[in-house]
Parts: sequence; structure tokens; C-alpha cells
Amino acid sequence: MEKAQLWERGFESAISSFKRVFGEHLTSVKWRYMVNELLLKASVHNMFMSIRA
Repeated sequence: MEKAQLWERGFESAISSFKRVFGEHLTSVKWRYMVNELLLKASVHNMFMSIRA
């Protein structure tokens, strides 16, 4: 398998894991708050992953 394919598989796995935990939708309405919500969710997800590892 090529590096690009391995990277893509890993990326899709990470996105899938994120969606399982937090769902597919954001609750914020304004763009600025959507970005903040997504960054906060990503930060919490990274904390969960570091605890599990």
C-alpha cells in the first residue's frame, strides 16, 4: 500500500471515531461559534485518545 493510501485510511478512521463520539452535527448557528465548537470538540477528542493510549 502506498503512503497516501495509508494516510487516507488513518484520516478516515480518525474522522469516523470523532463522529462516533460527538455526532455529525454542530449546535452553533454563527460561523465563529461553529469554529469554536469544533475546536473544543477536537481538543476533548484528543484528550480522550491520549488517555486511552
